[in-house]
Amino acid sequence: DNHLIISNKVDGYRYNYTKAVYENDNYRDASTSFSAGGILTTAKDLLIWDRALAKNRLFSKTIKAKMTTSIASNYAYGWRTALPDRIDSLDLHWHAGRITGFSSMMTRIPNEGYCVILLGNIRDVATVEITNQIINILYGQPMTLPKRSLLKTL
Repeated sequence: DNHLIISNKVDGYRYNYTKAVYENDNYRDASTSFSAGGILTTAKDLLIWDRALAKNRLFSKTIKAKMTTSIASNYAYGWRTALPDRIDSLDLHWHAGRITGFSSMMTRIPNEGYCVILLGNIRDVATVEITNQIINILYGQPMTLPKRSLLKTL
């Protein structure tokens, strides 16, 4: 049974609402996903990427400005420039991804040197909500824990 969870095996998971348990998610060949799922990485690797961006080691300042300056609907070339549900005007850049069994989000606040990286092997992780709460903690603002799904509680 490909849905059984095997100890110490890294895989993508999903919640089976009928059985009220987490199971291995369906296998998806990442080579057919184009950009979604097209990268295998770690939080440490993404932090190295963030630091290289911060020190202008990868791109010229002109290219970096294009990557992080909104051109339409809070979107730049590869980065979103505003987080949903935030009323402050933080200068931040973020990118998120989801694919079968996995979710991720990387948020940079370059003026402060902050980088929040979330990597999950459960697709339905509330990455935006968790990131907003981490940012609240960083800035001494009130935070609330994400709400648990009522279906998972029953």
